Amino acid sequence: MLKNKGILYLSCGVPGSGKSTFLKEMKSEDEIIVSRDEIRFSLLKPGEDYFSHEHEVYARFLRNITNNIRLGHNVYADATHLTEKSRYTLLKHLYNRGCNPSEIDAIYFNVPLETCLERNEARLGTAAYVPPHQVRQMYSSFSPPMYYEGFYNIWEVNSEGDVTLIERRH
Repeated sequence: MLKNKGILYLSCGVPGSGKSTFLKEMKSEDEIIVSRDEIRFSLLKPGEDYFSHEHEVYARFLRNITNNIRLGHNVYADATHLTEKSRYTLLKHLYNRGCNPSEIDAIYFNVPLETCLERNEARLGTAAYVPPHQVRQMYSSFSPPMYYEGFYNIWEVNSEGDVTLIERRH
């Protein structure tokens, strides 16, 4: 992928699509992954509901992205970002905080539902496990990122981890 400074890469995909694994494998040493789940799991105490700290999780997610972009790091925002509305809301909040990445790219995880469900089952018994009915619901509500949302590049990752540039701003 293109490696300028201060790029925000927004991952877009359902649980089990391989977002976190892919990002950990592809980022370079000077790039940062800001994971919404890692923030969430650092706050959760045993027995607490997954969403019990959502306001604080989101605030830290925004703060970590903003601070690292300001420092000139490329940042991978690791979360589902399933809909145009959710992506717009995140970008609006970042801009309102003065976060101005040099460009914003989407990384779209185009993975079949059955693959996502299989990968999710391998997480059974961990905090990362998502009930299968929720994975199905998220999959059906997922809308791939589109160029008109303001992305500079849209990258597609398939279930094998192959990356294709599917759209680029000219």
